[in-house]
Amino acid sequence: MRDAPRSRRRFAPLIVMLSVFGAVLLGVGGIYAWASIEPWTEGLSCSYPAKITGAITGQSGPVRCYLKALADDSTPQMLTVTRSNFGEPDVTEQPDPSAFRFSKDARSGVAHVKIEQTGVGADALVVIRFADGKLDVQRISLVDPSSAVAWRMGSVDDHTTKSYTSADGY
Repeated sequence: MRDAPRSRRRFAPLIVMLSVFGAVLLGVGGIYAWASIEPWTEGLSCSYPAKITGAITGQSGPVRCYLKALADDSTPQMLTVTRSNFGEPDVTEQPDPSAFRFSKDARSGVAHVKIEQTGVGADALVVIRFADGKLDVQRISLVDPSSAVAWRMGSVDDHTTKSYTSADGY
């Protein structure tokens, strides 16, 4: 009778380790399963220096990714930040060379970005003043209305917003 409690104690650390491993495996598996079910609700996140004001949840990430794509002259990065269908890049809409016209400016230093909400919940204007003084104005849109973080930049080839000026002098 005395041997039974001793053998249970001997396997207790193994049981605890297996339980922890199982919980971690279940958690990681759940994250990957959710990402495969709803990939379009993911927010974009890039590490790129910028001073951003006026952003609401989920808007800063795509702006930083846009600046990083500009600085790197990277078409694949640019495709991940442009508006698309359910978070997947639209292969029919490739950025033309004019999309990268501010590449040198993006590398000039820390950009000051002001995001101005348009009053329509699914759109905002992104006013970027680069360190060298150049100005870029883009549109940002919510690509999945059921998610607060699924923001993507509008068509970076669209030059219709370039004449925008605000009362703040941007």
